[in-house]
Amino acid sequence: AGRVSHLFAFIEQHALQPHLRHKIGRLVAHSWPRTLEMLLAQLETLPPALVVPQLEGSPARVHEYLHRVFELDAAAASTFHTRQLELYAEHAPDQLLSFLRQASGYSLEAALGVCERHAAVDAHIFVLSRMGSHRDALALLLERKRNMAEA
Repeated sequence: AGRVSHLFAFIEQHALQPHLRHKIGRLVAHSWPRTLEMLLAQLETLPPALVVPQLEGSPARVHEYLHRVFELDAAAASTFHTRQLELYAEHAPDQLLSFLRQASGYSLEAALGVCERHAAVDAHIFVLSRMGSHRDALALLLERKRNMAEA
């Protein structure tokens, strides 16, 4: 733990973040939590378009990183919003609907597909409504109520 702290302190002390543009995977190997905090503090120097490809080996880390970026600045990673739909559905399904309500950079068709594949009924109803398919949204809502009553 001491070496890791020293490594990140050294990076901060000497403002070496710009030199880490293609070495993020190496930092992750030392400490994901510390790397994540550094990446979030350096969004302009180390933007999501540079970071995400280097995290691809771990979808859970990609999700955590993009989720935290979204919390800080929803527009900073808007090019990844469609990708985030699948990540939320897989890694944080309870947050999918909230993401759909707040984000704007995703395709409604992609959102509909994710909701259908992952049986995310509330999110599905929301997307159908956004698409103007109010009749389908109502039918799905009524079906859900009926299924709840039968349970």
